[in-house]
Amino acid sequence: MNRFMVMFLALAVLCGAGCSFFEVQNNYLTCEDFLRQLNEYQLPVTKAQRLDPAPLRASEGIAYEIGGLDIGIYKFNQDQELRRKRLQQIKDSGCIYMLGQKYPTAIHGSFILIGYERNTEKKRILEAFYNFK
Repeated sequence: MNRFMVMFLALAVLCGAGCSFFEVQNNYLTCEDFLRQLNEYQLPVTKAQRLDPAPLRASEGIAYEIGGLDIGIYKFNQDQELRRKRLQQIKDSGCIYMLGQKYPTAIHGSFILIGYERNTEKKRILEAFYNFK
């Protein structure tokens, strides 16, 4: 068997298994860890407060104030089937609803981010978020 065929078969096996090899593996991180990520990207966090994760069926949540506006980060522990399914629903819709308000979401691994879209630091916040692993 030539090398090309071996590589093709290996790729087919990985993709046939759900391509989990290529998914972001950050389930071991916490919402508190995201504060360090924001600091590494020199985003000044002036306040942090815990958010109730229950309305979203998340595992945990924290709001960080950057530039006078809050961003919220929620973790969905993918070791728990209910949270894994909820995260998939959010991925499929691209948004969440809380108290009748629609919030666009950024999704990366086990985490979703909300409130970033109106922040003047949006680009840097998203860069920090998508490199959170």
